[in-house]
Amino acid sequence: MSVGPVNMRNRTSVAAFYNAEYSPPTTYDWVGDAAACDAGVVSLAWRQATIRRLNFFRRLCGLPLADLDRAKDDDCRVRTSPSRTAYITV
Repeated sequence: MSVGPVNMRNRTSVAAFYNAEYSPPTTYDWVGDAAACDAGVVSLAWRQATIRRLNFFRRLCGLPLADLDRAKDDDCRVRTSPSRTAYITV
């Protein structure tokens, strides 16, 4: 991911950012079996391309960048699991 700022008021700057960062994804490379209900995984290259594309939009909005940090992923999964959901009655 480039580190320079994107001048949102300059069409050339945004177009250059798009051409540099909004690259087409790599091959899907899914290893799983739908018939056997095996979720499998996608390749690291695919996951990195997905994060790169997500971060393209996050940078345009001025949001912090996302990454492939497994610890954060696991923490988020635990925090949002149905067993931990708090129900508020009004």
